[in-house]
Amino acid sequence: MDKALPVMSSRQDSNTSTLYRHRLALVAKLLVILCGVVYAVIFAVASIPPIVIGRDGPPDLDSSWLVALASTWDQGQISGRDFQFPYGPLMQSIAWAPTQLSSSGSPVLAYSAILVTFVLVGWGTFSLTLILIQRLNWKATLIAFIYLAWTGGVNYSQLHRITWILLSAVLLARCLAARRPTSRRILAALVGSMCLGAQLITFDGGVYTVIAATAVLLGCTVLAHPHVRWRRTDLHTPREYLVLLSIILAVVGLGNLIISTVFYLTSPSYSRLFDYQRYSLEYARGYQYGMPYRWSLGIPQTLLLAALVIYSTVWLALNHRRLALSSFSLLLCTITFSIAMTRGAVVRSDTGHIVHGFLGLVLVFPLLGIDWSGTRPTNGIWLLLAVLLLALWPPSSIRWLTTAPSLFKHLPDIHTRVSEYFTQSAAPEELIPGGLTPLLTASDAPLLTFPYENYIAVAAGRRLVAPTLQANIACTFPLQRKFIADLERTGKDLEIVYGLDGVVSGMLEGVQHISRVPLIFEYLVSHFELAPEQPREPGYYLLRRSDRQRTLHRNEVEYLTTTHRPDSVQVSLFTPATCSLVRIQFQVNYPVWHFLARPNPLKVRFWSRDRLVLDSNLVALDMNKFSTYVSLVESDQFYRVFSSAGAPAMTWDKLDIGTIPTGLFGVHPYGISVTRLECIDLH
Repeated sequence: MDKALPVMSSRQDSNTSTLYRHRLALVAKLLVILCGVVYAVIFAVASIPPIVIGRDGPPDLDSSWLVALASTWDQGQISGRDFQFPYGPLMQSIAWAPTQLSSSGSPVLAYSAILVTFVLVGWGTFSLTLILIQRLNWKATLIAFIYLAWTGGVNYSQLHRITWILLSAVLLARCLAARRPTSRRILAALVGSMCLGAQLITFDGGVYTVIAATAVLLGCTVLAHPHVRWRRTDLHTPREYLVLLSIILAVVGLGNLIISTVFYLTSPSYSRLFDYQRYSLEYARGYQYGMPYRWSLGIPQTLLLAALVIYSTVWLALNHRRLALSSFSLLLCTITFSIAMTRGAVVRSDTGHIVHGFLGLVLVFPLLGIDWSGTRPTNGIWLLLAVLLLALWPPSSIRWLTTAPSLFKHLPDIHTRVSEYFTQSAAPEELIPGGLTPLLTASDAPLLTFPYENYIAVAAGRRLVAPTLQANIACTFPLQRKFIADLERTGKDLEIVYGLDGVVSGMLEGVQHISRVPLIFEYLVSHFELAPEQPREPGYYLLRRSDRQRTLHRNEVEYLTTTHRPDSVQVSLFTPATCSLVRIQFQVNYPVWHFLARPNPLKVRFWSRDRLVLDSNLVALDMNKFSTYVSLVESDQFYRVFSSAGAPAMTWDKLDIGTIPTGLFGVHPYGISVTRLECIDLH
């Protein structure tokens, strides 16, 4: 008995030593995460100056909706219930929170604080994700932070959209690797809640998480089937994976039912159950059809992103049987969820959206270089792709590295900078453009800003009316009809600030706003007129409800159609027409698989005796027949459309319509036809 004591003592010492090493490794990992978050705070505060929307230059489209998102929450308007927008209530509350620390309480003045908050929420979510990946040591954690910083994560204000989905993937991986059935079911319910949370940040994020989770669990069901040749013997039963999938879908479904029921019971404008989900899907459909930006990356960057997708899937397929269950679950979930997010880069393909779509995969890619299997894999291809990724990533910026030493100079100023975020002040006339201040501050009536400059209403202290938060992206007819119904409920005292296309309001993809939202334009021109008093500076004009409804007189014109190619058409009038506006009814046919890619936009050109009168772009508002307007009025004279005197007219005798190629993932129509032409003269 006495001889066994030294053996017992040796084992206890060994266990104590192992426990000590594990705790030391955890502390080292947490210190790296803490340092990374501190660095993110310093960098974000040092690189984001105190910006006042309106005073420090004209705001872009994104800054205007971000300010409006925070303001509507403060006014008691909830996204999905009182207005429609891709960003949900959770995103809305995050935007609103920092404004409550501002002395003014105005999102216009606290805009920089909102941006910094978004960055920190993203880094915090990413840190939690790294903590939950147990096998990541401090070195791998440091590499993950370096990749995040290198690829622009320090400056990316919507990082939390990506990191939330990655956190959902890691939780699903923990669920799949859990040994006890009870633990798996609890974690599955938590994953369902995370999917619901992703939906409340952005609706498409919720869709991506649900689709990815479904793909993972169905894949595991197949791999666990006893008759599958390449099955894994350590997986749970196929029935277990179907149970977990049922739990996730049940939580998401029940959550949506509860949300819609609460919305229906708390708002008179929420007319039908599941309107939130219905119109969110309409937004997704309109975004795909109405935002066809040309693929903006060069060939090397595009090939690199394709290589990341191929390498990740092939690597997992070749190595899945020799990975431990926990490692296999982690890599399967994170890769699948990341690839699901790349769909956003296909829909709108400017550099920013491509970065957003592929950032999840970029952050997961370093995991493939870790020795998960206990044997050293061949990492030549991984190392090559890793170097190319750091060199060719679209932002192609090492700003985080070059500016890191200078950040220490800003340390004494961090407190001052943060204080400036919340203590800024400005008079309304400094924020409201175009001399509108006297007109807007003299009334407290609800205000709609068309097409998207919502910050004007916020700066004027008016109640913001924005049924889709941005009128210019209500690209489907159900959304436009909902927009009009909400305006009708607002009342007769509604006022509108109308920004002229190409003068003060940028046109997305060169499409006139009346072409993008023809039903809304019809309603505005029929029910509103120029206010007697107008600002001195051109660009923005104030509209008020007219005493009687105005009718647009449409005169059908006769024409001859000539089709040279399936994706173009030429129309010649029998008699020249003189119009202020032209209403065109189309039949545009895209291939059945267009919903997987990006329908290419159209270009319309009007001619008069072979002289070009107008060159404008159009987007497909529907995949069958649809009608829209094109203005022939000079941009700076378009406000006269709303006056009793009418607007100038233009004479034309021919028009042609063709397809604009948008590069990778762009889909040409296989047939374009003009079924009706109407001339509207507003003299």
